Amino acid sequence: MIHYDEPVFGDLRSLMQLPPSPPSWNTLCRLLDRWEDDNLTTQVIPYLDSSLRTWPDVLRIAPSRWLDLKLAGAQLEPWNLVRGISCEGRVIDSMLCDVLTTSLLNKNISTLVLRNTHIENQELQALVAHPSLLNIKEIDWSQTPLNQDLIATFIESSHIQNIEALLFNDAPLGNDTIVELARATTLKSLNHLEIRNTRIGLFGLEQLIHAPFFSHLKTLNVSDNHLGRRGLEILTKNVYMPAITHLFIDHCMLSTSGIEALLESPSHPTLSHLSLSHNNLKSEGIEILAKSPLLDTVTHLNLSYNRIGDDGLVELLNSPHLSNLTHISLHWNPLTESSAKLLKEHHIIHDLTENDWKSPEWFY
Repeated sequence: MIHYDEPVFGDLRSLMQLPPSPPSWNTLCRLLDRWEDDNLTTQVIPYLDSSLRTWPDVLRIAPSRWLDLKLAGAQLEPWNLVRGISCEGRVIDSMLCDVLTTSLLNKNISTLVLRNTHIENQELQALVAHPSLLNIKEIDWSQTPLNQDLIATFIESSHIQNIEALLFNDAPLGNDTIVELARATTLKSLNHLEIRNTRIGLFGLEQLIHAPFFSHLKTLNVSDNHLGRRGLEILTKNVYMPAITHLFIDHCMLSTSGIEALLESPSHPTLSHLSLSHNNLKSEGIEILAKSPLLDTVTHLNLSYNRIGDDGLVELLNSPHLSNLTHISLHWNPLTESSAKLLKEHHIIHDLTENDWKSPEWFY
C-alpha cells in the first residue's frame, strides 16, 4: 500500500506560483483530496479563492470524482473553488438534469462541458428551460451527436443569451444541423465558435455566415472540414467577419489552387492569428499566400505540415504584408537550418528544431 504525506500550505504556495494550466489545476485538486486539517475551510479555501481569481474559469473544471460526490449528496468544501462542470461521457438523464439545474449550476459556474454525452430532447428542454443557464458563458458539445431537433430546442431557449463560446468539435452535425444553428437569434453574446470536423459542407457554410451571431465572432475554427477553395472564398469576405481575431482553417483540403482565393480577400483589420496547417500548400502555395492582404495584421501564423521548402519561406518573409508577424509555426516542413537562421534575422519566434531539418525529405 502506498502512503502519501499529508500536504502542507507550502505545497499550495508553490503550486500557485506556476502559470494557470489544466495540470496545475489537477494537481491542486489532488492535494485538496488529501487535506485533512481543520484549516481547510478557515485558511486553505479562502487563500485559494483569492489566488485563483486570475485563472480562466474554463480551467477550473470539477474533477469527475468531485461531481460523483456531489451527485451522491456529499458536502465538499473545495467545490466553492469550481467554476466549471464536466459531464463528459455521461448520459444526461432526468435525474442528472434536475441536480444540475436545481443545485449545481449556481452563479459561480460559467463553463459546462457536455462532451461525448447522450441527451434526449425532453432532458435538453428541461436543461435549457431553467434560468440557471443564464450563468453559463461556455458550453462544450464536442463529440456529442446532436441532430437538427436537438439544436432547434437549444437555440429556442431565451436562457442561452449570455453564452460566449460554443464548441462542437468532432460532432457529426452535417449541413442540416449547421443550418438550424444558423437560425439562432438567442446567441446574443457568442463570439467564439468551434466546428472542427463537423461534416459541414459549402451549403452549410453559406448559411452559417449569414447567422445573426456570425458577424460578432472573434474566434472561428472550421478545421478538418473539406471546404477547399470555395469554402475559403466564403470565409474570408470581410463583410462577414468584421470582428475576427483568430481563424483556424487547418486540414481543409485547400492545396495550392485553393490558397489563390486569398488573393482576392481584403485585409481584416482585427485578424491576428491565422492557422493553415495540414493543407499541402507546398512552396508554390506559400508564394501565393505571401501576396495576400489577409496577412496585413497577422501576428501569429501556423503553416505546419505543408511541405514548405526554404524557397517558399524566403518568398513569405519578403512579403510586404508580413510587417506585423512575430510568431510562426513551421513544424514538420522540409526546411533546413538556413531557414531557422533567416527567421532569427527577422526576429520572428518559431518552432523549428534539428529534427525538422535533419529528417529526410520523403518523411514529409
